[in-house]
Amino acid sequence: WNRVGFALILLLEVFGALAIIVNLVFFLWHKRWRSLLDRIRKGLKPLIFAKDGDPAVLEKFHWIQCRLIVQGSKVFLCALFLRMVAIQQAMYNGEPHSLQPSLDVSNILSAYICSLTILSKDYWTPKLLNLWFIPMHFTCLLPLLLADVNEVRDVAYIILLP
Repeated sequence: WNRVGFALILLLEVFGALAIIVNLVFFLWHKRWRSLLDRIRKGLKPLIFAKDGDPAVLEKFHWIQCRLIVQGSKVFLCALFLRMVAIQQAMYNGEPHSLQPSLDVSNILSAYICSLTILSKDYWTPKLLNLWFIPMHFTCLLPLLLADVNEVRDVAYIILLP
């Protein structure tokens, strides 16, 4: 498992580094210097001033959710990338890593799900939202099943953090 885990982490690190570089280049190339708050206001403005239950508003909201999933996956993949670098550093040194080991499988699965989400960003529609939420929620609960009995409380605190 150590060699397989090492290979999977290395593959995800390469993909994560490429994703970070490509997104940074696109950001700088298109000069999108607007703040995150301005983007959120622009996206939510039609929802705030619309009537309740308007189908067009709900449709726009679902499309915003799709974009948010793709953008959030980029951020999440960066965080997972940093965790994998820390794990790999310990593997290079021949030491066990000091991070919660029951989260390893979940994080590898989450990284692949986020990678697929980013790669298939043009195909996300409101009808596919559940297709993303179900596996991601499963990867959040998986560490509880893999944790030792003594570690369940610590793992639960980690996965319940916002």
